Amino acid sequence: MMFAIDSHKIIDTDVPVIAYEYDVLLEYDEPILYVGRNVHGTRIIGSSVDEDVTSGISRHFAIAISECDYSRYYRGEVSYRELMSVADIIYVIDKRWDNGTKRTIAALDINDIPEDYLPSKDTFHPRLQS
Repeated sequence: MMFAIDSHKIIDTDVPVIAYEYDVLLEYDEPILYVGRNVHGTRIIGSSVDEDVTSGISRHFAIAISECDYSRYYRGEVSYRELMSVADIIYVIDKRWDNGTKRTIAALDINDIPEDYLPSKDTFHPRLQS
């Protein structure tokens, strides 16, 4: 069962939605960690974190980051977890399987997310993991 999100945290925004330059960094049957840009050109890092088979929903995290922070992540200077911890907003996106365009987006901070759902502190860019 997915962790609950307060309804007052649900927002109407397209900020975390990747519109182009989508690139899967890590996958295991499905994309797990990915990057891209939203319609505003902002770099987004996202990850798949949970799914509810009964309701047919997959949950994802996404953060908007600067080009400088993405470069630091790419070089292994910061982890995904570190980027999430300093993000102004962690977007939680629930997508319905039967219609990938139907989604609910919530704006949380890292303290709203149970520890079990956060990436480990050593989640660096997958190209550095060998």
